[in-house]
Amino acid sequence: SATLPAVGSGTLQLWLRADVGVVTNSGGQVSQWQDLSGNGNNAGQFNTNQQPVLVYPAAIGGMPAVRFSGIQNSSQGEFLHGTGTVGVPNALTAFMLYEMNSATIAEQLPIFIGVPGTYGASRGNFMASGEMGFTTWAYDYQTAFLIPTNTYRIWTDRFNTNENLIQLFDDTLHASTNFSVATGGQRAPGPGYYIGGLDTSAPSVSSG
Repeated sequence: SATLPAVGSGTLQLWLRADVGVVTNSGGQVSQWQDLSGNGNNAGQFNTNQQPVLVYPAAIGGMPAVRFSGIQNSSQGEFLHGTGTVGVPNALTAFMLYEMNSATIAEQLPIFIGVPGTYGASRGNFMASGEMGFTTWAYDYQTAFLIPTNTYRIWTDRFNTNENLIQLFDDTLHASTNFSVATGGQRAPGPGYYIGGLDTSAPSVSSG
């Protein structure tokens, strides 16, 4: 079975679980995803046309998952936005349980920490036409690993204290693949984060 990377130390800054803290309406549309780290970094979306949906996929035993459509336009693109500061100025370890339905979309950002438009001052999982990568806004570090669609996986990022190396891990029940990519030009992220995609009306954002 796969072995997840070790985490030696650190302080929890953001913890989103689909089985706790997801606020929905009667149709399952998610208006708020509450941060369980104790830091109050909740994410929300008031526009019902841009709210993801809480679902219970059979592929993960009927456990809950938050599903985003992947549509990339200003009226329908689904995303959640938090305004608090996620304290990851240099080193970080992050993991995400997810499934990618389509690899045809040019840019997908399931998690993005910081303010779009400021070079080097963000941290995000980045899919370029289905390719696994890490972004710090305009500085993209891709792996050439094409993520298989319609399979649940665990994606782990491990960014070192010197900000010159990002390690990315792809894990399933039966396999583990990891990559190490040199980085440079990073700065501490500003306040705010996005889940499921970016707000296309935000400055410097045209897709994602």
